[in-house]
Amino acid sequence: MTDSQPTTPPAIPPLAPLSVGTLAPLRREAPRRPGWWGVAALLVAVASVALVYQGLRSEMSAQNAATREELQGIRTELRQIRETLESNDASDGPEEAAPTPAQNTVRFNFSGFPALGNPRATLVMVEFTDFQCPYCARYHATTYGALKKAYVDTQRMRYVTVDFPLDFHALAFKAAEAAHCGDQQGQYWPLHDRLFQSGGRLEPENLLKLAQGLGLNMAAFKACLDGGTTADRVRKGLAQGESLGVDGTPTFIIGRAEGSVVRGRMIVGAYPTKVFDDLIQSHLALK
Repeated sequence: MTDSQPTTPPAIPPLAPLSVGTLAPLRREAPRRPGWWGVAALLVAVASVALVYQGLRSEMSAQNAATREELQGIRTELRQIRETLESNDASDGPEEAAPTPAQNTVRFNFSGFPALGNPRATLVMVEFTDFQCPYCARYHATTYGALKKAYVDTQRMRYVTVDFPLDFHALAFKAAEAAHCGDQQGQYWPLHDRLFQSGGRLEPENLLKLAQGLGLNMAAFKACLDGGTTADRVRKGLAQGESLGVDGTPTFIIGRAEGSVVRGRMIVGAYPTKVFDDLIQSHLALK
């Protein structure tokens, strides 16, 4: 779920060799007791060696710390570049090409996931989504509303959403938790819409602001969010998406309902309304 490349840590420069002078060769002599000056000189030598050793350890620790800081900086820059490229692609990328469905038909049990529309509709559309994904935000700004009005509100299709926060989107997982905390008070979909309309401002303090004005018990909502109460629900979506081979967002399944299971093919990408409209119409024509 990520395309970050491993980096090779920068080499630590070699330390300068330590010179301690030339030691005289050992000779076997008759034992004799060292004089006071000899003892003092020995103590000074030992202290000097200890200071040099401590200096070397400090220098190596400093170099290792600097290396760790450099690596962390590289990782941060790569993540920022990645998100910048994503944002640019989301606004400039090609939109008119028809999606290529996955070759194999997949089956997905959508029971327990948030859903809109007629529970008895024979047509189901599932979206694997990420609240921090710019492609998902574009889809929700340009296509989702039109599909909801034409097919969900008219009871012809059931719409299901499944959380799939990507690992390089640091704020996405908690945002998904927030949506499910809203769901505990019957406000999943209004909060879902606000999260996509936030412009990516999904920091914890902003999640609380986005939840205000929805009639929520804010103390209970905050306790749910702070305690990670709904984290397992988010993990469930991730695990089930991964089992189907989902590796990016948004990913969709459009297919026929067989009880609580949808049988269809996956489509990857934030395509314009007409592309999805044609796909949905072709499924409706199979009635």
